[in-house]
Amino acid sequence: MTKLAVILAAGLGSRIKEFSILKPKGFIEINGVSLIERSIKILIDEGISKIYIGTGYKSDFYDKLKNKYPCITTVKNIDYSNTGSFHTLYILNNHIKEDFLLLESDLLYDKVAISKLLKEKKDNVIISSDFSNSGDEVYVVGENQRLKKLTKSPNKFEIYESEFTGISKISLQLYKEMCKKYDDFDTSKIEYEELLNSCAPEYKIYTKNLKKLAWCEIDNNSHYVRAVEEVSPKIIENEKV
Repeated sequence: MTKLAVILAAGLGSRIKEFSILKPKGFIEINGVSLIERSIKILIDEGISKIYIGTGYKSDFYDKLKNKYPCITTVKNIDYSNTGSFHTLYILNNHIKEDFLLLESDLLYDKVAISKLLKEKKDNVIISSDFSNSGDEVYVVGENQRLKKLTKSPNKFEIYESEFTGISKISLQLYKEMCKKYDDFDTSKIEYEELLNSCAPEYKIYTKNLKKLAWCEIDNNSHYVRAVEEVSPKIIENEKV
């Protein structure tokens, strides 16, 4: 069973400056609990014993979490302002020695996403959902539950079936291949979704659509409002069951 989780948390949060001027996006609070700490607690409760956090902007906030959660290791992307999300994952290559869950730091999600992902026997799986209509969707183009492409701008010939949630299970073998392909790029401004796309033809990356999953990414103020008014109440209601 997977025991490692990696959280990408290096971003500037430039689209939600009213929060990020003081703290990283992962420290946005919903109902008095920060996104990052809620995620950490869910992972630990589901049996994850090691959590690597790839930091950058205001990294000291994440470093302080290690005092409360000994399972956390932080690694800073010192060039976070000039690189894409995959570079933050790439600099962890001396630490990652096993399959892992991959998450983004600015997510609010129902814990069922983690429990169902951990039960998946397939090596490489991305969690998707019905469309959020948030205006910032990453669409999943797939076939027979296999990923073909993640894109924010599908062309007219591509049939997108669901929305990517930013929660995945990645095998060590796939991660190494992603790193190898990254070495061949002539730019470091590459998002990790692009590396998944690059590897999808060779590696079986499966999609698991949880349909009505309650979740959201908080990238701007409208996302925050949706998190408070729509997503959080659904999660609270689900947790009563």
